[in-house]
Amino acid sequence: MKAVVIESNKSQKLMFQSLFSRRGITVDFCNSVEEACNSSNPISELLVYIWGRGSLDQFGIRRLRNKFPEIPIVVASAHAFAKDRFEAFKTGIDDYLVMPFTVEEFDCVLNNWVSKARRA
Repeated sequence: MKAVVIESNKSQKLMFQSLFSRRGITVDFCNSVEEACNSSNPISELLVYIWGRGSLDQFGIRRLRNKFPEIPIVVASAHAFAKDRFEAFKTGIDDYLVMPFTVEEFDCVLNNWVSKARRA
């Protein structure tokens, strides 16, 4: 499996690199939605998007969903209110992780998408 994480923060990148690599999953990073949409590397299995910029996030998710309609999009965010999750799901995401999350929570979400990818 290959995942793409859209995040520009170096410490966040290191965290996701560690979380994915311990499961043997390759991870690529894009610093922005624009970079992901214009990348020459194909995004084939899972996108993780860090949510936290309001309307820019909604625009970004819609753009990703239009560009990659079949790819699961998982949002990770420190915004834990129900309205934040609702807005994210309304824009077309597939799953939502509230940060900080435990390794077990991450693995649970990841297992869900890995098993769906294997069945496809």
